[in-house]
Amino acid sequence: MAVASLLLSVFGFFLCGVGTLVGPILGFVALNQIKNSGGYQTGRGLAIAGIVVGLAMLVGFVMIMLIGVIAKE
Repeated sequence: MAVASLLLSVFGFFLCGVGTLVGPILGFVALNQIKNSGGYQTGRGLAIAGIVVGLAMLVGFVMIMLIGVIAKE
């Protein structure tokens, strides 16, 4: 799930921004699974990277949308 979070966060921008929403959510779910397993699962770094990259891409996507709206006026 952590790998899916990172991949969706990175390539989600090309999926009309849907992946940038789903990526961080999967990252938080993956972190919760790792915490509940007692730390026996690996991928904590990938989950955190998925969250950070996804949120950064989401902010970038929103900024591009706002610039487009402002430029249209």
